[in-house]
Amino acid sequence: MRIADSARQAHGDEDQIDASLQERLAAHSDKLTTADKRIWAELSRDPTLAVFQSTEAIATSADVNQATVVRFAQKLGYSGFVELREALRNRVRDTTSPVQRLRKLVDTAADEAGTLAELLAHQAEALAMAATTVSNQAFESAADRLAAARTIHVFASGHATTLAELALRRLSRIGCHVVDLRGAPRDIIERVAQLGSDDALLAFAFRTPPRHLGALLDIAAEREAAIVAVTDVLAPDMARPQAQILAASRGRSGDYQTLTVPLAVMEALAIAVAKRAPQRATDALDRIGAVAERFEPLSSSRPASGPLDKRRRRNRDR
Repeated sequence: MRIADSARQAHGDEDQIDASLQERLAAHSDKLTTADKRIWAELSRDPTLAVFQSTEAIATSADVNQATVVRFAQKLGYSGFVELREALRNRVRDTTSPVQRLRKLVDTAADEAGTLAELLAHQAEALAMAATTVSNQAFESAADRLAAARTIHVFASGHATTLAELALRRLSRIGCHVVDLRGAPRDIIERVAQLGSDDALLAFAFRTPPRHLGALLDIAAEREAAIVAVTDVLAPDMARPQAQILAASRGRSGDYQTLTVPLAVMEALAIAVAKRAPQRATDALDRIGAVAERFEPLSSSRPASGPLDKRRRRNRDR
């Protein structure tokens, strides 16, 4: 029953599956074993989740061993499971535009549960998915790299700049030296020129990686700087030898994509970095508190006044 249900789901999600993959399945259908069909059922159940799962995770879900998953991909003409997963990723990315996802949300907004409840339910599901796709080992490795860095260079473009703003503020507050790599190419070039082996590059990228990200990753790799990338895609072109990629889906394919998941990842990173250098974080917060006390009397010295008093004061000061 489980396989039959999955097959029906796969048929309903045909537009989310790579066309060449469908053709390969059809061409080799007579060679597929029961185990192969279970693997395909797991992949087609939710292609958006599948592109984040490892060979081990798919094997566990399909109740087969990892070698069977690899052989299944090879039967279809791929070099291995990674290449098959990449075919799925490309199709999922290309068939759902931001406009389509927003339209879907608007069209379903009249649901009895209401827009807020519906969106919160989607985000709760996305967060649960993130817990299974971002391993604790990968997260801790990313936190180690950021905590040890002399300077953290933060890069993002498009709507991911919101995450960069959060990262810059959070990391600066706990005593990290940060450099903002947003802005015009010339500004980025001048700032990244200072990147060294004791530094880290923290990059945020969604779906299609930003234009300058490849060059930044190459420079960081050449200079042996640590690399941490927070993304919602498993893009091979983001991979570098010393890169730690934290890839978590922002929701199912076709759903409206928010920043909830990457925001949660960044908040957790800031906390983890602070825990690794508690004295540095405490000293930085104490300095902020001391300066805040100097500003407080200035902001509270004048009594509250109405519009008439403000006009009188302006006239007096002219």
